[in-house]
Amino acid sequence: MQFTAKQISEFLDGVIEGDATVEVGELSKIENGNAGSLCFLSNPKYESYLYTTQASVVIVSNDFVPAQPIHSTLIKVKDPYSAFSVLLEKYNEALNQDRRPAGIEQPSFIHPTAKIGNNVYIGAFCCIEENVEIGDNTKYLYTDLCWC
Repeated sequence: MQFTAKQISEFLDGVIEGDATVEVGELSKIENGNAGSLCFLSNPKYESYLYTTQASVVIVSNDFVPAQPIHSTLIKVKDPYSAFSVLLEKYNEALNQDRRPAGIEQPSFIHPTAKIGNNVYIGAFCCIEENVEIGDNTKYLYTDLCWC
């Protein structure tokens, strides 16, 4: 899955310096970042890697001022380490979401008055009782769980 620097900066409430349309699809360490990857600079002792990294996007602190020209697009945020952690968590959630099944396994019981959202997974032997509402993107109802 690909994201533009603009999309990432909006999610992090950051400021872009560089190409807002550049896309990234993976995360990397700053010292071995490559084209299409995103990394962060939080510790000043790694600043030298910023000038050699091939990463397309680098998250840096709001007050960061480069000492040399940079080839990457920068996203300036309050706390680069925390911002990268948030992105890592969201990235993993998105990957796991893509791998989860959808649909209704049989045998299962769903009462006719139950309302089932979109992209729902209901496991075999589950029982969805009268007037129960299952929201969009709900996954993995276990056999010992009854929604009533």
